[in-house]
Amino acid sequence: YLAREVLSLPGYKKEKDGLPTLLRQLAPLLPVRIDEVDLPDWHHFDALLSVLSALRYHNGEHLLFGNSEEGSIVV
Repeated sequence: YLAREVLSLPGYKKEKDGLPTLLRQLAPLLPVRIDEVDLPDWHHFDALLSVLSALRYHNGEHLLFGNSEEGSIVV
């Protein structure tokens, strides 16, 4: 949801060779520089999106889905 709807990253989970382009689009939102070699596959990119979700929560910019009694998803 974060990649497609919030960040409008076209090409998410399409071809592996699209990772560098998506990383360049995501880079301005991150507090540190991530090198392309540190992002070899979609699993690593998803981990980076998890970090971004945590940063969005910390900064009060997050979206919250679900029922607080059963569990919530932070994006």
